[in-house]
Amino acid sequence: MIRAWFAAFATLAWVASYAVDMTWNRAIQKGSSPDLLKSYRFLTEPQPLAREAIEGLTIARPAFKASLGPGTLFGEDRSTGQPGGLYFEGDARIDFSVSDPVEREHLKMFIGREALSGQPVESLFILPLGPCPDLPLPGVGGYSMEGQADYRRYKNAFHAGGMSWLDTVLNRALHGEGDVAVLFRMDGDVWAYVLDSNETEEVSLRRLGHPPHVEAWWWDAAVSLHRNAAGALTPLQTPSEVGAKFPADVRRIEASMVLDGSCEAMDGTLVRIHMKLLRPVRSLLFTCSPRLEISRLNLAGGAEVPFIKEAFSKKDFYHESHLLVGLPEGTPEDLTLEVRYTAELCFSEFGIVALHDDSGWFPSLSDADGFTFGFSADVPKNYECLGVGDLTDHRVQGEREVFTYDMPEKVRLASFLFGKFKHSKRTAAGIEVDVALPDNANTTYITRNRDEVADEIADALERYTKMFGPIPYKTLKAGLTSGYTNLGFPSMIMLSYGVFNRSGSSWPEQVVAHEVAHQWWYNQVAPLTYRDAWISESMAEYASLVCLRERSGMDTMKKYLSHDFHTFTKLSDVLKKPYISFGPISLGPRLYTTLDPDSAYGAVVYYKGAWTLLNLSKMACFTPGGEGSFNEALKDLVTHSKGKLLSTRDVQEAFERHLKVQLGWYFNQWLHSSVLPKVKVTTKVEGDKLVVQGSQDSKLTLPIPIQTAEGKKKVREYLFFLKPEGSRQEFPLAFKPDLVLVDTNRTCLADYQ
Repeated sequence: MIRAWFAAFATLAWVASYAVDMTWNRAIQKGSSPDLLKSYRFLTEPQPLAREAIEGLTIARPAFKASLGPGTLFGEDRSTGQPGGLYFEGDARIDFSVSDPVEREHLKMFIGREALSGQPVESLFILPLGPCPDLPLPGVGGYSMEGQADYRRYKNAFHAGGMSWLDTVLNRALHGEGDVAVLFRMDGDVWAYVLDSNETEEVSLRRLGHPPHVEAWWWDAAVSLHRNAAGALTPLQTPSEVGAKFPADVRRIEASMVLDGSCEAMDGTLVRIHMKLLRPVRSLLFTCSPRLEISRLNLAGGAEVPFIKEAFSKKDFYHESHLLVGLPEGTPEDLTLEVRYTAELCFSEFGIVALHDDSGWFPSLSDADGFTFGFSADVPKNYECLGVGDLTDHRVQGEREVFTYDMPEKVRLASFLFGKFKHSKRTAAGIEVDVALPDNANTTYITRNRDEVADEIADALERYTKMFGPIPYKTLKAGLTSGYTNLGFPSMIMLSYGVFNRSGSSWPEQVVAHEVAHQWWYNQVAPLTYRDAWISESMAEYASLVCLRERSGMDTMKKYLSHDFHTFTKLSDVLKKPYISFGPISLGPRLYTTLDPDSAYGAVVYYKGAWTLLNLSKMACFTPGGEGSFNEALKDLVTHSKGKLLSTRDVQEAFERHLKVQLGWYFNQWLHSSVLPKVKVTTKVEGDKLVVQGSQDSKLTLPIPIQTAEGKKKVREYLFFLKPEGSRQEFPLAFKPDLVLVDTNRTCLADYQ
């Protein structure tokens, strides 16, 4: 699992500051800039308003129209330089419609219909993100709206993702003329239509999700599309379109940590972020753990930089928080930010010291190609710190020890392990495997399987190096992570307690293989957008299936596939829907919504995605490219796209080159649909022919393997294509088989009747 992906989706999962029956409170960290705090409060708190009666006003944007009037329009004071909004009370109707079938179906899950047509609303709030010359400017006045419930509700809604909204407002100069956010109430919920040409998801319809099904308020993206150069709304984005939106190129990060015996970051901790600005931004938005307490932020050379950061009263709150950094006028294009902070980074349990947030322990900023990474840890004597990259220096200084690591390869995330370790080492594919576990951990339940885990890592390394090519690391370290999450960092994997004690996971060897696969899938090539997240997780899951099959046999892999099938066909807790019906693979993290506490992301992106690749690997054997063409395509992707962001189109084209067939139909049906076909297949031997007939209830074309056997020996395979209307195919037989098997290894994802 790559946790950094969820940090990237700030527009999809924004944390809020208020809620009913919540166990945590949100605040602004002390030391935040007064000017930024003033702007934030103007955005999120009620303001004095001017008012005027209107007979009618129409706000028309892509896919959206708000028809207002008659009613009263209230305007916030813009003379202060703040981006004042408009609040309307009266008769209003909302229209919203897109043509993309995936987005229409996703919206239906929220509101029971695929579009809004003349939806009545009693009030709305309009926040101009760009100049918006079509919006009126009510005169300055002092009419107080402190007691107006809807107005307060809309202002409070901006607390959800408050730092992101503030970043959007501060960078108004980068917005298009009509960029706007329109908030309205529907069925008791707050909704927002957003046109934002400064973001990769330009046109969206969002619902402010809330408890009781989740513990935090955040925005669900019910619809999210990109407006291309021709003005069409599409889910697709090109690398140049995505790259044009990055505010900066992060070139190198150097983290110098000063840690005590409980792994708390103390005074003296310093992170330097070397970057080049790519756009004339006024602010930069970083993600980090809520536990970071920023003490000072400055440019290299001493000039202090204003910042504002979210803080939470609940220490173990699992969401990343946001750190917004203001950039003064005259900030050079090439700059280095120096961030000083303290933090309670770790917890201790069963003799294990582990990070609360394995990737959020330093501020990070998304960019196109990653960054090189330097790491040093000043720790108490007899403690050890393992970082990503190569150990370049280790020295003892009195009662302290300093470990220094360098990662010359570009990475997108980094982590470290801390403790008093016992090591289990071996070499595989020219790489040293180092499994490090605390020397005071419970030896009965954890360390007894340390050597077995090391062997599984080594085995996966050997297999994947043959499949995908070598990785550019000298060592691969492995240790314990917090909770039940397993993570793959460059040159380091973190495994859960259950993987080591073999009691919390039914398939620990598969989990190990999955995380090792991330050394290629995400750490060498990464997804272009959230819609391409499957390129990381589905590929890693598929690779782990291959390991499972080759290490433990076909029957073991089939049992694992049965487990997968059960997982995404079972009903969720609240919506009582099968996970697989929450949406297609291409929705990525948007499969997780506040409508239901259960997440379909793992079931769909991991399990269904891997099954899709498994079926394609079988189909490849029957293409002009031949049996080895599937693995050749995988190696081609890693070798020739190293360090790049890959789109689904890139992956499809690689498979088409090597398999020598067109695959648009295959990728479209499996990545953009959420159906599970019910299938019935019959076989019959007629003379020297095998006749296969089938029927199904979907619009998919299903490649189904058919095996003929003589006794217990499989002698030949065929590929039967079951079309939506049903199919009948005849295959020539060299002899009369004793047995005909339909997809005996379950490579086609279908519910066989």
